[in-house]
Amino acid sequence: MFLKKIIINLSVFIFMSTMCFALDPVEKRLDPRLKILYRAQKQEISLSEVQAKEVVSRLSGLKWKEKQQPFLMPILVKYAGDKSRLAEYGLQVQTRVGNIFSGVLAADALTEFMKLPGIHYLQLSQRMKAYLDTASKSEARSPVKYE
Repeated sequence: MFLKKIIINLSVFIFMSTMCFALDPVEKRLDPRLKILYRAQKQEISLSEVQAKEVVSRLSGLKWKEKQQPFLMPILVKYAGDKSRLAEYGLQVQTRVGNIFSGVLAADALTEFMKLPGIHYLQLSQRMKAYLDTASKSEARSPVKYE
């Protein structure tokens, strides 16, 4: 009976602790790769901040070595607010389309950056490649025919 109570209490404790992580309003606004770094900076997981940076760099295809400081991340931010506030919190804004901003953020500034009110979502941006090598020369030279 005593063992059963311990198991039930332990199960409730584990369930409640995972619910606390899930209810963190900041984590709901981060992409999964940035959640790893955020949790490491808040010391909520067993990874050190350096290890978390290595994981994020591998998952996102960024090149980073421990000796390189700072670890700069290409970021996309959905933000409702003044553009100058983004720079105050560490984002080097590059472009803006509507309320989506792209820029570069130092990984060390992530927890402080997430304190900025008005951020709806933050994600690592992806490198895109154009693949235009499939058209043949004859297709490129032939005139377009409209019927």
